[in-house]
Amino acid sequence: MKKRVQFCEEILKRKINYDNIMFTDECKANLSSYTNDWIRLEPEMQIKLKNEEKEPYDLINRPMKKFEDSIMIAGGISFYGLSNLLFLDGTMNSFAYGQTLLFFKEDIEDIKKGKVKLIIEQDGAPAHKSKSNIHLLNKLFGESG
Repeated sequence: MKKRVQFCEEILKRKINYDNIMFTDECKANLSSYTNDWIRLEPEMQIKLKNEEKEPYDLINRPMKKFEDSIMIAGGISFYGLSNLLFLDGTMNSFAYGQTLLFFKEDIEDIKKGKVKLIIEQDGAPAHKSKSNIHLLNKLFGESG
């Protein structure tokens, strides 16, 4: 929460127009139906589970793969529009995020059409903070990186 407040204070201090910020992020989407984390039981199934009936218990306690099949999805959003969604096979490491930044650069050029200077906002994931990607951000986006 402290970092969020610091971020907002920096925005105010630099007198940045909120419309000019493009928020980017990525997430992992599991492709398997075996992920127990994603199960939401209907109220009647919750009652059955409390009554120790077998059907909901089997639903929750089925065998799972050690590593789920998944895909990474990355995208950005700003006042001026959306980036394309990027679908990445594998994990989001420093190299993969660098490639993602190249796609964001293309999208930003399409979105702003030279009218505004968009600022890239990203979270603190390790791939975002690698030396190579900080350098790439500055190269692609200048101060707004």
